[in-house]
Amino acid sequence: MDRLITKLTIAFLFLSGLAQAQAPVRLRTGDVTVPELTDALADSLNRVLPRTGGRAYLLLQLDRLPDAADRKRFAAAGVELEQYLSDLSYTAAVRGPIARAVLRPLGVRGAWAFRPEQKIDPALLAAKLPAWATKAAGTVNVLVRVPKSITVGDAVAAFLAAGHKVTTLEWSTWHVVGLQVSLQRLKALALMPVVDYVQAEPPQAQPLHYPS
Repeated sequence: MDRLITKLTIAFLFLSGLAQAQAPVRLRTGDVTVPELTDALADSLNRVLPRTGGRAYLLLQLDRLPDAADRKRFAAAGVELEQYLSDLSYTAAVRGPIARAVLRPLGVRGAWAFRPEQKIDPALLAAKLPAWATKAAGTVNVLVRVPKSITVGDAVAAFLAAGHKVTTLEWSTWHVVGLQVSLQRLKALALMPVVDYVQAEPPQAQPLHYPS
């Protein structure tokens, strides 16, 4: 997995070099200028993006807001648009190879592979982690939002196969899974295509104490 992160870092530098002068996309961790979708970029993404069940997860920037007919064409091409971000950009799950010849006619003008830090709440990257989320040495308890195009069951199977411990499925209706993760593997978790976002497990509710 460390080798994969290194490859992705090199790819991010490549993507930055291809960035065009267009409106940046606003993410929680900062703005991103999405590079134009070229054959070279598509080849790079196909080499470095991790996949689960044949799916890759990335950011796509479009020429226009898709209507119902557009979404059907995306689905037929193996692309499921997920969450709208900003500036005509969506998170997306893509089955099969990423190809400009397929995506450009659908109105895709740019693509971006998320860095692991862009899918992790900044509180988990701070020097001091939230005390309530560190219940075992060297680990942190987190909540992971799973993309809507992936079933929670498939995501849980992928988490277990990767060696992560499932702590709760209480919020699975909302595609959220609780995990206990090694701090050394937090970024590797964020890179998984079954992960949309990672944040610290919230503190337990405390009872109210009324004055007697």
